[in-house]
Amino acid sequence: MRTWIKQPVKTNICGQIAVAIIADISLEQSIQAIGRKGCTTTKQVVNALKKLGYECPGRLKRKPKPEFGIGHLRYPKQYKGHWVVVDGDKIYDGIYGNPDGTVNWKPGWRISSYLPVTKN
Repeated sequence: MRTWIKQPVKTNICGQIAVAIIADISLEQSIQAIGRKGCTTTKQVVNALKKLGYECPGRLKRKPKPEFGIGHLRYPKQYKGHWVVVDGDKIYDGIYGNPDGTVNWKPGWRISSYLPVTKN
């Protein structure tokens, strides 16, 4: 079971949280690996994972859903997305999730694409 990290209110550090959960490191170590606080791009998340010894594609994949990786959550009628961790049937979401890997998403919210992740 992964260690869930709660995202502080009014922060945009979901990418840093996802990397921390995947790599089983502290949020501070993840922020250091990414090199910033705040919104993250796919490239920043991928580069941080690679620095930490993980392998993943350089681009998001629409299908299939990986057994383990990062998902990009989309909200209806909004451009903005949100990073979550997918681990089998569990989803670790720092804002809309629970420590047990369940989520409290509104209708219409969905993971639109994935970054499959493996340990080198």
